Amino acid sequence: MILEEKPTKYGIDREIWTGKIMAAVIKQRWKVDLKTSRISEILADLNISHQKAHRD
Repeated sequence: MILEEKPTKYGIDREIWTGKIMAAVIKQRWKVDLKTSRISEILADLNISHQKAHRD
């Protein structure tokens, strides 16, 4: 999802994935609550980094 798509596909008004946006989309799609710290851990385990939030 984060490698192939943008948050706009999920109704988010941003082009860049952040931990907060990933958590919101995961909750929307799969009804699973994840903290942003857990998302960072998962990404690190997968050797994937995500960009920190900034003003678009």
